[in-house]
Amino acid sequence: HVHDLVDFVSMEGKMAGKNATKYVFEQDTSSGSFIKVVPQTGISYAVPQRIDVQHILEPIEFKFRVSKPKRDIFISISQGERLLKRAFHPVAIPSEMINMTLPATSQINDDEPIFISIKERA
Repeated sequence: HVHDLVDFVSMEGKMAGKNATKYVFEQDTSSGSFIKVVPQTGISYAVPQRIDVQHILEPIEFKFRVSKPKRDIFISISQGERLLKRAFHPVAIPSEMINMTLPATSQINDDEPIFISIKERA
């Protein structure tokens, strides 16, 4: 994906290297339980695209963009009927990355995808 600031490029480069090392040396991926991260209407894409639920040791940082400019919206991360996180954004535009983080202690199950959605404030 495209970055807003050079700082994000450096930060994500470090994170990618750390995660690649984990993937190669530390995790037994044969027993992984992966779930999809699904951007809903109004979200153009989301990173990560999938999560290994059995190996969540650190907070999960979701990065995504809205598909068109929006004002006064709530962004939600949910799984099934459970709301995992919700945040209000007065302005969201496609050129700016939105970040939301779930703690590693979040109760994510391994049988349903995670959805990222937006809803305008009523």
